[in-house]
Amino acid sequence: PKLDGISHDKGPFGNDAKIHFLDIDARFRKLIKRLEGTNTVIIVTADHGLAESKKDDLIKLKDHPPLEDALALPLCGEARVAICYVRPSKAGDFEDYVKNNLSKFCALYKSEELVRKGLFGPERMKPSKKLFERIGDYILIMKENYLLKDYLPNEKTGFQKGNHGGLSKEEMLIPLIFIKT
Repeated sequence: PKLDGISHDKGPFGNDAKIHFLDIDARFRKLIKRLEGTNTVIIVTADHGLAESKKDDLIKLKDHPPLEDALALPLCGEARVAICYVRPSKAGDFEDYVKNNLSKFCALYKSEELVRKGLFGPERMKPSKKLFERIGDYILIMKENYLLKDYLPNEKTGFQKGNHGGLSKEEMLIPLIFIKT
């Protein structure tokens, strides 16, 4: 978890992350050496990668009052993939605002469309009915390294350099290490 924290705060490609990763690597090599000859299989993977953003990549919801007004709830999900619960009477306004003002920064999808496209799992798997309750009405998938953030009243308004949840190669491709001692 320390590598994830460092990557969020200081960036996944910075010196602090590299130094910590090299420490993990050294400890991992010692573990492999200690398990030599025990016929143990070690499998290592990660749950996500991270993309690195700059402060200029951050779009604050409060700077877009018409978008904020269309929402029934605060944004959910991640700053890289925003789940939007939209007031039914404001759906058209929401779509128009995103298309006219944010299309450079994000792609707009109806949530059900992304289920049909397989972004929540293979088409052959029937999704739980609860999935549709949890993925809102629309999903904004951020382009490049952009972020969309909606700060809650008690939330710290800082900036995280490393982010995940999007569809970039850096966020989606993860290692799979398989070692037989």
